[in-house]
Amino acid sequence: MVTTELPPQPTPRRAASTPTGDSNPTHPRRESPSDDTESATELIRTKLRTLSPTLDRETATRRLVGFLARRGYASATAYKVVTTELNAADFGTGAPDRTDRTSGTASSPRRSKLSSPPPADSAEDDEQARAAELVRAKIRTLPRNLDHAKATQRLVGLLARRGFSASTAYAVVKAELAEADLSGD
Repeated sequence: MVTTELPPQPTPRRAASTPTGDSNPTHPRRESPSDDTESATELIRTKLRTLSPTLDRETATRRLVGFLARRGYASATAYKVVTTELNAADFGTGAPDRTDRTSGTASSPRRSKLSSPPPADSAEDDEQARAAELVRAKIRTLPRNLDHAKATQRLVGLLARRGFSASTAYAVVKAELAEADLSGD
């Protein structure tokens, strides 16, 4: 009689924690609730400095609670710490700025509701000037025998990848190609 060996069973990537209190080796549970809150608060304060100021409050809350959950904190503790720290930092409430509570410096540039926004023409002119500068630099490296339509497509694509709107990209590319054609003859 021939016996065959069965292949070994794959081990699960994450061991399920048992209700008896056995700790998961990859995500150990914290022992003391006060240590839990203090260490979670420090982690969240550090993480808040790196969050984008354009992030909405709900998304920030989800990310930060998940951040703590991946480190083994209980979900109730994580949510309580995150909401407390978001409130303390005035995150997502339309406050003028978030300040770092330890140093007192602003960690993100937000405009106050009382300050006047920059004139729209100024911001638009700056954007077009930056786009024109990029296009002029790229035009110098394009092959001279390149078709006008293909050059337009490449330049508009360059500006689109840099985050410029389609209308700005086409207007700048059209103007710069016209200027390059006139000066090139």
